[in-house]
Amino acid sequence: MVEVVVAIGIFALLVVAVLPQLIVGIKSNDTARRSTQAKSLALAELERMRNLPFHVAPTAGNYIDVFDRYYPHRVAPTSTPVCTSNGAFVALAVASSGYVSSTGTRCSWEPASGAFFRQVRSGASDPDLKGFVVVVDTQFLTDTQPPTPVSPPTGYDTQVVGRDAPASAQIGVTVTVLPWGRKVKFPLSTYTRISRHYQTVQRISSNVDVTALELGGQSTDSVPVTLSSGLVKLNGSLTYGTNVDAVVAGATAATGTGQLAGGASSTMNAPPNSTGAALDAGDGQLDASGCDLACWGGTRLSSRVVTAADGLPNAGSPAAPLEATVKEPSAGGRALAFGAGAGASYRDSLKLTSPLVRLKEGAIGSATTSSCTVGTTGSNVRVGASGWLRSTAPSDTANPMVVDACGTARTSPTAVLPTSFAPDGLLRIRLTRASVRCLVSGDGHTASTAYDFSATVERWTPTGYVTVATVVPGATTDPLAAINLATTSVGTGEEHGVLADWIDSWSAVTVGQVRRVASAGTASLAIPGVVNVVTRPLRNTLDDTGQIVRDGNNQPVPEPLSSLSLSFGVLSCSAKDQR
Repeated sequence: MVEVVVAIGIFALLVVAVLPQLIVGIKSNDTARRSTQAKSLALAELERMRNLPFHVAPTAGNYIDVFDRYYPHRVAPTSTPVCTSNGAFVALAVASSGYVSSTGTRCSWEPASGAFFRQVRSGASDPDLKGFVVVVDTQFLTDTQPPTPVSPPTGYDTQVVGRDAPASAQIGVTVTVLPWGRKVKFPLSTYTRISRHYQTVQRISSNVDVTALELGGQSTDSVPVTLSSGLVKLNGSLTYGTNVDAVVAGATAATGTGQLAGGASSTMNAPPNSTGAALDAGDGQLDASGCDLACWGGTRLSSRVVTAADGLPNAGSPAAPLEATVKEPSAGGRALAFGAGAGASYRDSLKLTSPLVRLKEGAIGSATTSSCTVGTTGSNVRVGASGWLRSTAPSDTANPMVVDACGTARTSPTAVLPTSFAPDGLLRIRLTRASVRCLVSGDGHTASTAYDFSATVERWTPTGYVTVATVVPGATTDPLAAINLATTSVGTGEEHGVLADWIDSWSAVTVGQVRRVASAGTASLAIPGVVNVVTRPLRNTLDDTGQIVRDGNNQPVPEPLSSLSLSFGVLSCSAKDQR
């Protein structure tokens, strides 16, 4: 019994000694937990404010901005705030929410000077705040350093049109978190500033993108190959500054492995204002071994002027557009030629001869009129593209407030898929003219678009070429769609077959495919291609030894990726004026 009594006494002594430490530990953990919760609530409140728009006018719709929540008006609180009790800080009552003037009563942890709006929220209205009160003080500040408080004008109210504008473009925010029903020596407060971020407004924007002729295929080693001719790509804009980019090229060619080649070409930027003299280049080709993949004759660029003076992006002009042309055949007699490379094994039944596309005859005029149409005068060329970007000032006496974008394209007849029985091509396609124009003009920013095109598609017959489609604006149905490729015969005897043996699909643009917009100071227009052609696979599949792969019936297996694609007249433009 004596030993038990002694043990109990020792235990009681130890408990008495350790108990204060246990109590202190429990209190410390509770304080740390509450402090962590308070910090999380303060940071969440700041994030909530940052994620709200700085200001949205009431006329824009039922949208909430940061002032609708945190600085809605100049109505004073219904009760004076009680900040301390017996030398300790206490939670504010929700009734102390409201506008605090520069002379209004404030707590020591609130802005020391200037007017602000106090918002008090508690767990009674927000379950996420259970056990806490969050006080948000929002104050308008100047942009100066150091910033000073700004009072909103009399009658300020975020729900009234004309009185909702913020008093400044910057606010100071103090978020204070206090425990509900408890006293603390120091409240948890954090402070930040939130500034209005203005979106970049494009006051002027204009664009022209023209490709007169685009060819695509694959070489014998399955590498993609492209050839484009008559390229004009212009971009102009005015935001905080003015920028103009202009790319013009007579011909460019590339392979999927990165090999590049081209004729006369130019890339210009403004500012500063740039001027380029007329540029001529001789014959060119993509591959070093000759005209097996892509080649072209002489190319030419017109003189070029690109300016960004006085905040007005301009590239060329109606009187002197930027122009890129293929002007004459090469020494081999071809203005353009495109094939699959040396040693291509074409399908015997197709009777093809290389190159697959040839352009050499029928010189055309190169002129573009000041009204953005293709003219018939000018130097004789085989492929041509031109365009301009024009912007004028509101004070221009002749044409005030104009944003104008124009692009044109044309080609001479192009022989597609020459064969042993049709050496000038199974098809002959000519883009006689194509033009797009986007215009925004006048104080009313009147937007308009205009386009025009004409193309002819001919097919070979034993008695000569016949026109199968004349492509002009206004067609609601594709004139090429009416031709049944599977039943349209090609010749007799050795010259036998149907168009579907060579052509997989072809199409001509219709009204529904021309995308155009003209409203609210914005004009845009796009023609996806006046004429488009995709061929059947043209080559045999070869094995690793170079032998033709054959199917179970001993027939050659076509190479699936050996098709050829052609697009004549791909044009687009846009113009926007928000001055």
